Amino acid sequence: MSHRMIGILLQAEPLDEVSLKKLLLQFEKRLYRNQELRIKFPDMPEKYVVSNRMLLLQFLIVTLLVFVLCRFHFVLIFD
Repeated sequence: MSHRMIGILLQAEPLDEVSLKKLLLQFEKRLYRNQELRIKFPDMPEKYVVSNRMLLLQFLIVTLLVFVLCRFHFVLIFD
């Protein structure tokens, strides 16, 4: 994980139900946008390379969040 991404995560707003929904909705929007561009420009990957990167970044953020929440839940159970 890059230092830039860690910085973004550390500056994130506190996690509550609203921010979690916002994060997942943003992931869903990026996923649909990426699919849309891939369908529209199947032979021109340069048209959706930025979308791929944004989708990957959002995916990593969601994945990290899930990992942290699972670890936190594990700690709460066994503490």
